[in-house]
Amino acid sequence: MSNNERITENMVRKKLEKAGISEANGFLIEEQKSQSPIITNLLKKSSKSGGGHGKPEFLISKNDERDFILVIECKPDGKHHESKDKNQFKDYAVDGALLYAAHLSKEFNVIAIGISGQAESLLKISTFLHPKGASSANILFDENNHPIEKIISWKRYIDRATFDPALAKARHSDLMKFSRELHNYMRDYAKITEAQKPLLVSGILLALMDKGFEKAYIAYEGEDLAQETFHAIKSVIGKAQLGDTQDSKKRAVINAFSFIEHHPELHKIDKKKNESPLLHIIRDLHVHVNPFTKDHYDFDIIGNFYGEFIRYTGGDGKGLGIVLTPKHITDLFADLAKLNKNSVVLDTCCGTGGFLISAMKKMTKDVSSDEKKYILDNSLIGIEQEPQMFALAVSNMILRGDGKTNLYQGSCFDETLFDKVKGKASAGFINPPYSQKGEDLHEWNFIIQLLNALQKNAVGIVIVPMSLAIAKHPLREQLLKEHRLEAVMSMPDDLFYPAGSVPCIMLFTAHVPHDSDSHHETWFGYWKDDGFRKDKILGRIPKDEKLWTKIKEKWIVDFTNRKEILGISARRKVGINDEWCAEAYLKTNYEILDPKDFTKTAIMFAAFMLENGDISFAKEIFANKKIVLNLSDRKWEYFSIVNLFELERGKCGSAEKLLEKGDEINYIGAKKENNGFMYKVVRDEKFVTKGNGIVFIGDGQGSVGYSTYQPNDFIGSTTLSIGRNKNLNRYIGLFIVALLDKERFKYSFGRKWNGEKLKNTKIKLPVDSSGNPDWQFMEDYIKSLPYSAEI
Repeated sequence: MSNNERITENMVRKKLEKAGISEANGFLIEEQKSQSPIITNLLKKSSKSGGGHGKPEFLISKNDERDFILVIECKPDGKHHESKDKNQFKDYAVDGALLYAAHLSKEFNVIAIGISGQAESLLKISTFLHPKGASSANILFDENNHPIEKIISWKRYIDRATFDPALAKARHSDLMKFSRELHNYMRDYAKITEAQKPLLVSGILLALMDKGFEKAYIAYEGEDLAQETFHAIKSVIGKAQLGDTQDSKKRAVINAFSFIEHHPELHKIDKKKNESPLLHIIRDLHVHVNPFTKDHYDFDIIGNFYGEFIRYTGGDGKGLGIVLTPKHITDLFADLAKLNKNSVVLDTCCGTGGFLISAMKKMTKDVSSDEKKYILDNSLIGIEQEPQMFALAVSNMILRGDGKTNLYQGSCFDETLFDKVKGKASAGFINPPYSQKGEDLHEWNFIIQLLNALQKNAVGIVIVPMSLAIAKHPLREQLLKEHRLEAVMSMPDDLFYPAGSVPCIMLFTAHVPHDSDSHHETWFGYWKDDGFRKDKILGRIPKDEKLWTKIKEKWIVDFTNRKEILGISARRKVGINDEWCAEAYLKTNYEILDPKDFTKTAIMFAAFMLENGDISFAKEIFANKKIVLNLSDRKWEYFSIVNLFELERGKCGSAEKLLEKGDEINYIGAKKENNGFMYKVVRDEKFVTKGNGIVFIGDGQGSVGYSTYQPNDFIGSTTLSIGRNKNLNRYIGLFIVALLDKERFKYSFGRKWNGEKLKNTKIKLPVDSSGNPDWQFMEDYIKSLPYSAEI
């Protein structure tokens, strides 16, 4: 190392000291090498000249931010600051820093800094972030979106790094992985109940807020550790400000954690591992989760663990009985309500506090410290009846550092409690308990109670099962007498995966009667695709973070404008007896018909026929064609199913007895695949449906809303409806089935396709000069398609 380089390093040391990054302030500052075996191993093959051990100028870490490391590489000459391709590792400061970051990022989130120059005026500083597990580093920006070109405080580095979407995604993924591992460990060793698992996590995280406990817990074990943990929990809760009746609130919360002190399996020392499950769990949470609680202010950490834990128990039968709202939806609520620093938000079934945390994030954005304190002290109100869930909510808010003042434990239907919150909130959010028994515990009761508690003209937003939007209910009349239904958005069917409820979002204006404006129309949005996918291990995750952001922005614009968009949104004047969902009013976009849809339908049918030993249809459609007809050169009109077909129902409720006796006829079930074929059964004439009909699948998970054409006699499930028309043949049937599949998006397990919905379904068909369906064109079109090109 040259003396010139030492000049640069001395300048860096002074700037680090000035920024508060010093050993006196609890930082570990290492030069050239590290005493950590993990870091040493990672740098083993990171030499800038290739092959040897890397020796960065500075390696900086902090005990309570264990997943972050700061690496600095220096060069004396500003000309050697950064190469064009950043691959001249030995000669350039930035290139060298990024090389080290690439190796260290296997285990850490790395802030990589390249510094060059020997004079203050000539000093160049470039800062990058390489998230753990990421393939590359990116420039780290300050609060004004400018590249960071100076040494700043550790807190600012962490704040800016955690703002990075790639890092947030990586840390969230790590948290998911850890929660799975923790769940398995607690199942195998801790022997605690499903309800106690999230309480144990939140209790330990509270205890780690006690600085004395955080530093000393490693010195305790067994019963002593259990007592110290519970004592630290009581201390942290005791210092919290929980508003009026806070003594009783604190007792209720502390009581929920009391099992930690007395549970024999938790503090029982495993002789093989030479530690208790409690010590193992505390240490893991300290390393993996405690930093997350400090950095991700807007994240429902306890809710995340709760949601992950119940995924591994096959549901929530043994847990606390709550289905939590995904974070991207709680954030969406805050955007739909247009929250700002002057808003006051109420959640009367607050669970772990997810809605309140999203509201907190939205309301405290770009505010002063005094404004933020006011918001946290006064503007977030939550009610939760279940004692253990209330303890989780309080814990969650304490872990945010603030915002726990106005949480109440009790029923939102309790008059005394209701009077405390009534008229304070300008916005209300709720995910009410589903499937509650008793007349006073219907979802509508919770919704009405929320709206009644809000200010006049406040916005109330709820997420509920689609059945509420479809089914008539006497409480609808009570609701609309006092409050106005502004909008309903149909949400993804699997939003609450693995729970099976199909949800929708409803938005109301409180204390404005629905019919006070005779011209009022409710807006209905079809928001079925949020850009997420199901993962067997991670649950429901975004395909791409940018995609969800783009989708959400589009949703907010559509909701704000409230225009009718073909296939996406509709406006209707609705009352208590109408369906309150977009599917009932959306028109299908027939302007985008694709010949390939018809070709696919016919080929799948041909495959089904071949499996059943009939080669005639395949021969016909693969014969040479003269010309493909055009769908767009003729007039199309709408026709109702009831006006096109004579309808009947399938006749067989169960195929089990028929299965035992023979294989003479097809049994057709509620599925689209293989033309609905399930198996061969004995022919029992009382169950037989004649062929040459279109089957409408009215019920059945996954296939409701689809249709098939059945050329031959069959036995059908009672969930099916069959349509007949004297003009029907296999070609016309397939043409209509291809069109009916365009209507399928309107139906789901939560909205069945039977009864009046089926009869009133309208499809658009080509018509002849008299305005009647052009049956001949439909037949000729299917015959004309170039099938061989699609095989």
